[in-house]
Amino acid sequence: MPVEATIELPEKQHAHTPLRSVTDLAISGMTCGNCARHVTEALQSVPGVRSATVDLEAQQALVRWEEAGQHNLRALIQAVEKAGYGAKALEARAHNHAEHRLAGWQINLWIGVLGTAALMVAGWASGVGLTPCFQWYSCLAASFV
Repeated sequence: MPVEATIELPEKQHAHTPLRSVTDLAISGMTCGNCARHVTEALQSVPGVRSATVDLEAQQALVRWEEAGQHNLRALIQAVEKAGYGAKALEARAHNHAEHRLAGWQINLWIGVLGTAALMVAGWASGVGLTPCFQWYSCLAASFV
């Protein structure tokens, strides 16, 4: 069972944009859930950090920055090292959560549209809608839709 530690700061009253900056770190020296908690607290203490999630099993941390906050990678690494662990930046990237949610719905939409169209064409246009074989096929296809 993966152990993750997350500390979220209360939301600030300002306009949110869907684009947040995220930094991934490789963390070394963690052996237990308490280690993950210590690393999370160390990361969270860095100014400009909105939240920090530490995955003990993957030996990685994900840091989300405040929109208007300063992104100080060196301070993150120093905070982790001060807590007694090692840290190395994996990548800094912009993460768009809305885009991921939309992508999931687009896939579901296309599966539904194509599956429904196939059932309608086969059932109405070809005249095989009342055959037992097509009824089983349509039941199976509808379960995917």
